[in-house]
Amino acid sequence: MTPPPVYPRSWYPRAAILLLGLAAYAPALSTGFLYDDHILIESNPEIRSWSLSNVKHDFSTGIFNDSENGIGFYRPLQTLSTRIEYSLWKLNPLPYHLTNLLLHLGNALLLYELILMLGFEALTATLASCLFVTHPIIVEPLLMVSGRGEMLGFFFMLGCLLLILRQTLPCVLLGLASYLLALFSKESAIITPALLASVFYYKNEKLKRYGILIPMVAITAIYLGLRKYVLGTMGPALGTMHPVLFFIIAFPQALISYGTSAPSRPSSS
Repeated sequence: MTPPPVYPRSWYPRAAILLLGLAAYAPALSTGFLYDDHILIESNPEIRSWSLSNVKHDFSTGIFNDSENGIGFYRPLQTLSTRIEYSLWKLNPLPYHLTNLLLHLGNALLLYELILMLGFEALTATLASCLFVTHPIIVEPLLMVSGRGEMLGFFFMLGCLLLILRQTLPCVLLGLASYLLALFSKESAIITPALLASVFYYKNEKLKRYGILIPMVAITAIYLGLRKYVLGTMGPALGTMHPVLFFIIAFPQALISYGTSAPSRPSSS
């Protein structure tokens, strides 16, 4: 029987990832509430008290409680997290931003572990995770507490992959639960089964390992059914999917414009 792989446990790479992340994004802790934070936290009466009906409300409405006007975001776990924080910190923005920062740092560490599990060297995992933890694309979710769904969903997506790759029954069950939590955090988590299948393919896993995708598809179907019941749609309205619209409409237009524009040439004297 082949022994399980042993991954580097040195704390130096992990410390470097954390320090770089703190250096890059600690200033976000001094930010107040911005943009959607005013709607979802400051002026949201639904998160200010605990009751069975309030918690049920978190799972039975969209995050903006306004799905009829085209805002089809179903992220009950994000709402529940801000409810917990309001109970602890009221309207002090610092702890909310600290939670977002810790999630980002945690994601960088989980990414490091996943890259190691894929068989890459520790140096490769360290460099990739350092790039991730300092990349400016995360600025907006860190500055806005309401951007938490992005990091919360990614956290549970990575957790799902790592747990299922451990192969033990408790880890697999926890991985499936993590996938459900990811779906309740951000719609993009629906790609997790495809990511897991890609990991299996890369690692040349046996065909029977792909069987775990069956319960994941079942969880996806349950989630989509619940989403349809709550919001009347299985996915966000196209108008809210700005990155998708960019790649479908704006990016091809820019590419065509760039490719067909002739550079100006200096006139010969």
